[in-house]
Amino acid sequence: MAESMPGLANRNDEIGKVRVGIIHSMTTGLLPEILILMKEKRPGIQVEVQPGQSSDLFQQMVDGNLDAAILVEPPFAIPKEFAWHELRKDPLVVLCSIDETEDDPVALLKRSPFIRYDRKHWGGRPGEVYLKGLKLNLQEKYELDSLEAIAVLVNRGLGVSVVPDWLPPWPEGLSLRRIALKGGPFRGVGIIFPRLTLNERLVKAFAEEARAAAKAKNLGFTTG
Repeated sequence: MAESMPGLANRNDEIGKVRVGIIHSMTTGLLPEILILMKEKRPGIQVEVQPGQSSDLFQQMVDGNLDAAILVEPPFAIPKEFAWHELRKDPLVVLCSIDETEDDPVALLKRSPFIRYDRKHWGGRPGEVYLKGLKLNLQEKYELDSLEAIAVLVNRGLGVSVVPDWLPPWPEGLSLRRIALKGGPFRGVGIIFPRLTLNERLVKAFAEEARAAAKAKNLGFTTG
């Protein structure tokens, strides 16, 4: 018990606010777990959450409007003044109707209407790179920036898509198949924050709990 007292005192000194950005696909699957850990283990830290797109959240953090951000790994070298910790690797899958009997993802992509995950977003770029490598003549129908909306369109028989297999919960009532892609392409998701900041201690405390929550979710999550 005596050995735990210094750590307890340190936790009691963690009082203040951290401003955190988070991508939309992590707001339901990961964010609640992080906030529960913060409430239980770091009750003196107030977490202010701002959902958004990866590129916008990164820029807001650079501008000093956010203390940290949970986002898709940037498509460029991360500046040395920022710390990056990977939280997840979401494998890319072909998303299709539960009634689809084709097991070859490339064959399915060749013959089906295609719903693209917005290539302008960091989250859509891994899929874009993978598809360019296949050199397929896709029958493109729609391009959307919402994974949930894509899942609904696929469920309604409007096409297939290549998406990261993000953490549940997904929209309710969907009947979908997720077919793994050869080569193991993935979308990396992590937390990024400045190495030196006025509330460095609070930000690192949040990052610690974010990593703990992600580890727990990753151990309990399997691709369907």
